[in-house]
Parts: sequence; C-alpha cells; structure tokens
Amino acid sequence: LLVLGEFKKQVLENSTHKTLQFHYPYQLFIPYHPGSPVGVQVYSYEPFKSSEFEKLHWYPISMYNKSLRSSYLKSWKSGAPSHVAHWDRSYVKLTWSFGSKKFSLVPIHLLEPWAAIEKAKGGFNAFSSFIANTGDNPLNNQIMHLQDKLTRDFGEDLSENPFVLLGDFNIPKRIFGLTPRIYANLSKDLSEAFWGNPKTFPTKSTKGDAHKIFKHISIKIDHAFSNKYLEFSEREVIHLKGSDHYPLYLLINES
Repeated sequence: LLVLGEFKKQVLENSTHKTLQFHYPYQLFIPYHPGSPVGVQVYSYEPFKSSEFEKLHWYPISMYNKSLRSSYLKSWKSGAPSHVAHWDRSYVKLTWSFGSKKFSLVPIHLLEPWAAIEKAKGGFNAFSSFIANTGDNPLNNQIMHLQDKLTRDFGEDLSENPFVLLGDFNIPKRIFGLTPRIYANLSKDLSEAFWGNPKTFPTKSTKGDAHKIFKHISIKIDHAFSNKYLEFSEREVIHLKGSDHYPLYLLINES
C-alpha cells in the first residue's frame, strides 16, 4: 500500500503516474470535500472495497440544533475565511479481504486550525488550545466526529475488526515534553506505531510560513494507529526531499 496525503494529480509527471499504475493497479482518490482537486490518494497492489465518502464535520458534536451549527460555522468562516476554506474533510473506510480475514484502513488528513485560532483569538489562546485543548477548537471537534464514526464501524472499544488509522492529524504526539490533550483523546483504545517521537514536520523542503506555530520546532504530527488485532513490526520515518512532511514506512502484522 502507498498512501499520499495532500495529493493533487497535476503534481506528478505522467511517467510517475504510469509507474504507479503498473505497481499499484487498484487506486482511489479521496477528495477533502466534493469537487476538491486535493485529497488523499491510495495505491494498492490488491483489490479493495470502499465505503461511501462521508463529511467529517468540525462543529461541536453535541451541537444538534441546525441553526446553531450554521451560526458556529459562519463565525469561523467570517473570522478566518482563507483558513476555514480548507477545513472540510472526508471519512472513508477501505477494506481488503484475504480469504476469510478482513483488514480495514482509514486514511485521514485532519484540519489545521492553529493559524485561524491565532488570527481570531490571539497567539496565547492558540498555544493554550494546542497544548491543553482549552477554548473552542475545531480540530478537537473533528476528532470527536472521527471517533464517532470509528465507534460505529469498529465497535465501542474499537475491537470488532482489524483496522489501521493513519495520516496527517495536525497534532503532535509530544511537544516540550508534554502530550497534548487532543492527542491523548485521539489515541484512546488504539496503539501508535512509533514508540518514540520521531519528527515528521516541517522538513527541510518546507516553504512559506503557513504553519507559524511550527516555525521554530520540528514535531511528529503524522501518525499510524492500530487496534488490538494488528501490530507494527517495523516502522521508520524516511527523510526524503520534496515534501513538507517526511513519509512513514510501516510493516503491519496480525497480533
């Protein structure tokens, strides 16, 4: 399997597309939202089935009133429109069958709220939300919606079927010796591939200043989780040039 986040078809040369088609005949593009040219690209050597694409919301999960939801979304869109325009994401479950056994993958790329929080509420509130999950945080809301779908698909304790959840989560495993509360919530009932905290972002190829909160630090925001049926027997962060993230290499076995 090869999974590429923040993928846009035009980035790769035709010769690269042909090589990938030869080695990975089964492919799926998962747009961040309907009509988006950017999303997550999955390449597979084996055939797989895909669930319906679902919107991964970022309003508070307990906000049931449609009028309140609309007001909440509008308040963020008016405060930081250029950032919020990229927050809509998709949820999909991919499943491979090997005889009587099944394996599922949930590839993900969650929203990045830190610049918008800084713009709307100031740098201190952005950093406090980043570390302690204080105040209104759309990323935490999106994680709660993600967990709700995972519970639906894999059971209350995420143990009904083997699966891996991986991608860019825009939240570090550890920073300044601390584990952010959002990461602790995210990793509940799951095992993370890496024992340590190897840095994945930003890389030496990163350009621009879109991620000001990460300007002077290098952290791990790309993660891979499994439930109790699977384990990672090999894992490595590969220091390649070209992307603003370093890729993860993983070997997955049955527990």
